[in-house]
Amino acid sequence: MSLAKARQALRADRERGYRDIRPLLWSTSVIWLVFLVFRLRGDPSALLRDGPTLAAWIALGALLNLLPLEGWQSAPFAADDPIVLAVALVFRPLETGLVVFLGAFDPRELRGETPLVKSIWNRSQLGFSWYISSLTVHSLTSNPGESSLALPLAFLGLAVASILNYSLVALSIAFERRYQVRDVFPKLKIGVLQDFVLAFVTWGVLAAMLIALYDRLGTLALVAFLAPVLFARQALERSQKYVDTSRAYHSREAALLELSRQIDQERADERWLVAADLHDDVLQPLFKVTLLSQVLRAELRNGRLLEMEDDLPELIAAADVASDTVRSLMGDLRRPGLGRGGLPQALARLIQMLREQSEIKFHPAIASIDIDAGQQLVLYQVAKEALTNAIQHAQARTIWVELRQDDDVVVLTIRDDGRGFDPFVEKQGHYGIAIMRERTATARGTFFVDSIPGMGSTLTVAVPPHNKARPEDVA
Repeated sequence: MSLAKARQALRADRERGYRDIRPLLWSTSVIWLVFLVFRLRGDPSALLRDGPTLAAWIALGALLNLLPLEGWQSAPFAADDPIVLAVALVFRPLETGLVVFLGAFDPRELRGETPLVKSIWNRSQLGFSWYISSLTVHSLTSNPGESSLALPLAFLGLAVASILNYSLVALSIAFERRYQVRDVFPKLKIGVLQDFVLAFVTWGVLAAMLIALYDRLGTLALVAFLAPVLFARQALERSQKYVDTSRAYHSREAALLELSRQIDQERADERWLVAADLHDDVLQPLFKVTLLSQVLRAELRNGRLLEMEDDLPELIAAADVASDTVRSLMGDLRRPGLGRGGLPQALARLIQMLREQSEIKFHPAIASIDIDAGQQLVLYQVAKEALTNAIQHAQARTIWVELRQDDDVVVLTIRDDGRGFDPFVEKQGHYGIAIMRERTATARGTFFVDSIPGMGSTLTVAVPPHNKARPEDVA
């Protein structure tokens, strides 16, 4: 199992959440498509007449959809609202729904990263949202594009479509990831709130201007409006980068403080591991030396010289074992690592200690591995942090720990049946995930955590042996 295959397996696990809502996505998409086809069959002549013009609008919408901004949960955010809003005001609701459905391209579709049901549902919910938007403005006036109230109608249409679109996306994410809907809504905006609101106001004005220019120039107006629409997109993208950079800076500052605290704790862990090695490997031979010394003294006092001759070689052998063990331990201490047994033994000791301190059931499956000492130390640190979180925060009753080596990758998996959490939400004062991810990166590994509130957590770290690691393997 290569590191690339391990990453593919982790990505496949991420799609697990949508399977529970797949029937709902299919059913709602089919209802929309049946409605669209049924209505189109009712008036095919109008569609044929406006077909070339609609094709130009579809092409422009598709172009803007292929340049999306990445929002929360990697949801694409296309800056095509001015174009689609103009369509909703100029054309009938049915034609608006068709244009949006056909033009709502997602770059992930072309890369094969989005399941078919998700692609169809994304297009369907967008088409439905803008259909209702166009229906709303056309219910107020027969020709919104030529009305003197085109600008207020543009804002109304944009508000209706945005509310429907954001509500459907928020419900989808909430059902898929088992979030609270009220927690999803604030995260769907791009950039700071002021820029986000300003962009929407600008798009409403641009749509009204595009309608006026379209009335004079026809489809040539679409080309002219590419520049201002793309400019608004770039402004939002820069705003989002500012938000991401600011958040990352503050998280790093807090994570450094947390890391300093963990380093102090890890020094205590190292002393504990050294003490365990001294107890297991040195204390027993020294105890034997002490015992044989007392036996020899008793034999010497009683004049049993022949028995002394038999016991003396055993005393010398025990002393040699103790001496060799001390030298070996001193050599280990000069090298960074986890002691003589490496990661498997240190991990087993950690699990045993946690088992004695809690009532949690542990199911370890620890195999021998072949990676360098620095990488073993990283995996131990990640495992300790993950186990501590599972005990203290997840309220787990059972924890499964697996360490294995498959071909050119070492995989550490820690799974619990606790209360789970939202891995995409950074809680103030909790930087464990960020620290574990950074540490994994230092070992040229891939870090992935899969958790759903109420359904436990699974943490997976895949690390290639140091001499096989390649730059393209770094996640």
